[in-house]
Amino acid sequence: VLLPLANVPMIEYALAWLESVGVAEVFVFCCSHANQVKDYLQKSQWLGQSRIKVDTIESHDSISAGDALRLIYEKNV
Repeated sequence: VLLPLANVPMIEYALAWLESVGVAEVFVFCCSHANQVKDYLQKSQWLGQSRIKVDTIESHDSISAGDALRLIYEKNV
């Protein structure tokens, strides 16, 4: 997620595209390096200064996409 592409973290491209097509709310699911992702989002324009609401969901126990989807379902997201 934070891996740079042309010196810009890849999450920037995804969030910018979602904002450009009118998405109002985005959930970023974090497993490993969740603190780094949260820190980056807090320092970036995406928390508070953008037209979209960005929330993070953190799980250190998810090891597969199925685990992540179950957790998201349980949180009623």
